[in-house]
Parts: sequence; structure tokens; C-alpha cells
Amino acid sequence: MVRNAYDFDCSAVKDLWNVCFDDIPAFVDWSFDKNYSTLNTVVSEANNKVVSAMQMIPFTMRIKGQPFLSRGIWGVSTYPKHRNKGHVREMFEFAMPSLFSDGCEICVLAAAVEGMYEKFGYSNTFDIKFFRLADTNFDYAEKIDDELILKLDNIYRAAMSDMTVYAERTYEYWEKTLNVLKNIYNGKIALTENGYALLYPDKKGCVASEVFGIQTAEAVNRFPLMARVINVKSVLEKLAVYIEDGTVIKVHDDLIDDNNICFSINGGEITECDSKVRAMDISEFTYTVFDLLGGKESIYINFPLEI
Repeated sequence: MVRNAYDFDCSAVKDLWNVCFDDIPAFVDWSFDKNYSTLNTVVSEANNKVVSAMQMIPFTMRIKGQPFLSRGIWGVSTYPKHRNKGHVREMFEFAMPSLFSDGCEICVLAAAVEGMYEKFGYSNTFDIKFFRLADTNFDYAEKIDDELILKLDNIYRAAMSDMTVYAERTYEYWEKTLNVLKNIYNGKIALTENGYALLYPDKKGCVASEVFGIQTAEAVNRFPLMARVINVKSVLEKLAVYIEDGTVIKVHDDLIDDNNICFSINGGEITECDSKVRAMDISEFTYTVFDLLGGKESIYINFPLEI
């Protein structure tokens, strides 16, 4: 049975996380203290025991300057002996219509298993990158305070002025992220006059999860971040001005019936219509939308940091 989580499920979801992921205990404790909410958690039961779970963290995505209510899927997990029995599918079938009803417009997730989420309508649209710095002669922030957060936020905002799609950040975001970096992972915040890097220790020294304004940064790894449009009509209404007049878009969505609709676009406005044009699967529609906006190089979403 799939359902929204109750308060008493927290320990069960946390135990499941510890079995399925190799995060250090301090991070897990922090995550369930700061991010866990029954309102954002779905669980699947077998024999009255939670055997699968996922969380859906809200954030705001900015596209062409407009806000889009978004969610980041976080911690999709299933006990090994209960895998391949449909629990994850049932959770997505339950969660996607619920997100639509809650006003969510776009959902993202970082896939640990290749090929797992396409069947739920997700498409590879972004890349999360990691960097190494050739130069280590930087100033390093000694404490997390308002002055540091303001400096980082100003640099981030300046960098995002060149991006078509990015995640909006709040003071709470910066405070949480920086405290996890320094106090849980013993990382560093490298600073220049107009740049910064968030450095996490690893076997080769430090790897940067985010770098702006530092020219010696070299990308050493990347992995895809997937996206899914949750509300086709809302997304098209906001982006129709960028779509050529006369375009007809018909979408097929197995999980959200309200998205199975056809629209024509003219003068920056959408109108429901009937057409025999080929219906685009929701994953194809999602990819097309973000490709229309400039593709991966015009997008910056650093989830799971965007929480």
C-alpha cells in the first residue's frame, strides 16, 4: 500500500535510508532534522512495514525570470529484498498526480540508477558538474555569517544572469548548505574578490561541487539531473511567448491524466484544440521544452544542494 507518511514513520524512513545509502551518520541526522517532512514524504508498505520511501523537497525554479513551483525527488529507497516488486512505480503513480494537485509545475531528480526513471516521464535535461582547482592559493571563509552569505549570494546571482534556467536561492538555503559543508563534511569555502568554490574533501584532496569566478577550475566529473513537467498547461502558458505561432502541441502522460491535452500556440497564448498531430510523450515534451530554452549550457540546477 502506498500512502503519505505519518509522523511515526520518520524512524522507519531513516532506517531505510541508512540501509540504502552510504551517507555518514552526521549527514543523515542533519537531513532528517532539517529536510524531512511528512507533507513531502511518500511511503510504500508490505505487511504493514515501510519498505520503500521517497521525499519531494520544494524549491523555486526560475525560467526566463519567471518562478516555477518545483520539487526535487530525494532519497528514493527500497529494502533489497523488496526491490523489483513495483514499490517505486506505485509511489510515482501516487505522487505525480498529487504534485499536480499541489500546484507543482516541474520536478527534478538525480538518478543513481540509469534507465530507472524514464518510464515515469523523466528526461535527462541538466548536468551536475564537479571540479578540481589547479590553484589552491585562496582565502578561506573562517565563519558563516551574514556577510559571507551576502557575498556568495551576490556572486551566484551575477552568474545566474547568464542562465535561462536556474534555482532560486534563499538565506535558509545558504545557511543550511554552508553549515553542512563546514560542520559535517569538514569542507572549505574558497574565496576570491569576485568568486568562490565550495570544496569537499576526497581521496585526491578536494572536489568542488560549485565554482563561480575562478578560472583555474576544471570539470572532472558530471552526472545527469533529470526533469519532468508536472503541469503541461501551466508551463506552456508561461513559455508560449517563446514558441512559434501556429505550433500545435499534444502530450501523452501515463501518470497525470490532466496533461493528456492538445494546445495550439498563437500570439504568446495557448488554446485547447483537437488535432491528429502525433502526441509527444511527457518525457519528450520535457526535453523539448528545456532544449527550446537553450539546452544544458543555459541551465544551472545543482540539486541535491537546491533544498
